[in-house]
Amino acid sequence: MVMTSEVIQGDILVVDDSLANLELLMAVLMDGGHQVFTANSGSRALDAIKTRLPDLILLDIGMPDIDGYEVCRRLKADPAVKNIPVIFLSAFGDIKDKQKGFEVGGVDYVTKPFIPDEVLFRVQAHIKLNRMRVQLQQQTVELMSSKGQLERSIVELKSSHKALVQSEKLASLGRLIAEIAHEVNNPLMIISGNAQLCLMTEEVTGEVKNTLDIVVDECKRAKGILNRVLRFARPSKGEIKQVNPQLSIEAVVGILEKQFILNNNIHIVRHYTSEPCFINVDEPQVQEVFMNLLNNAKEAMLDGGTITITTFIEGKLLNISFADTGSGMTEDVMQKMFEPFFTTKENGGGIGLGICYAIIKDHNGELKFESAVGKGTVATIVLPVGTISNG
Repeated sequence: MVMTSEVIQGDILVVDDSLANLELLMAVLMDGGHQVFTANSGSRALDAIKTRLPDLILLDIGMPDIDGYEVCRRLKADPAVKNIPVIFLSAFGDIKDKQKGFEVGGVDYVTKPFIPDEVLFRVQAHIKLNRMRVQLQQQTVELMSSKGQLERSIVELKSSHKALVQSEKLASLGRLIAEIAHEVNNPLMIISGNAQLCLMTEEVTGEVKNTLDIVVDECKRAKGILNRVLRFARPSKGEIKQVNPQLSIEAVVGILEKQFILNNNIHIVRHYTSEPCFINVDEPQVQEVFMNLLNNAKEAMLDGGTITITTFIEGKLLNISFADTGSGMTEDVMQKMFEPFFTTKENGGGIGLGICYAIIKDHNGELKFESAVGKGTVATIVLPVGTISNG
């Protein structure tokens, strides 16, 4: 089975006066599981929407009859279609062009030539966000019409709103990471290529050759880091398989445990459930979460301590907790811990827990924290228990 995250499929209208662009976008979107219909002018796009409402519109700006900005203005003035997300496509990359796109009602802006994976990521993110907004509106209507369920509905509404806000933050983070990675990758290729050309000349020897070798190696390392970050910023395309959680955790603990004991005086204690169980996950991704939580626990215990890993089954859910004896977190930190780029570490990047949260959510699970200053922190992953295969 492929794909760990839920694939959000939608009906998409692509508007562009270039036949080549229309054909390429159709191929990319249909390969991503979406339904597509097209229009090659602004006026035809407005006519098409009268008979078929899309989930999202990809809209070119530079068209001869009605430009994309005016098309978007007319859409947003129509109550029947104003909530359909519009992503602008344009070769105009100036910040003023992007600003104008957002001012007329666009939700995103993709600069041509585009990266197919980036287009798919942005389309899926905005379709998902829009459906969550519709769900929130429906919940609000139900809340107004059902006074007897008022208290429960308010709690559910707040929870949904919190999830929507978090999803929007993670979607923005993913877009930003994709853009940064794309921009950094180009100069890396140029630096590496020129260094390799220099190495091919017979005159390069000694210290100069050693320096150029270091440049090439560091470019490769930076490229690997970019690819790794992008893997988590975009919807996962890993393999779902049946995994024994205890063995999966132990594989990560085996990498870290000796280092934790020797360098940090931190010991790891296990309390695994005796009940046999499996989880259906993309194992490398989930192990990245295990590693991140263990490293966070280590960094909270500057004078050494204990990390206790506990697993237990509750109904059809597996709970995996990582409890440390560290300094704990304040309520203010707890409220901000999943926000992109928030960190309490002097040299931290602040994206670790946000990525962990996204990975676990993509596996239909939850990532929760309990903490108190001076009493340590407990991070708990909750995942659905899979059906044990006999074959």
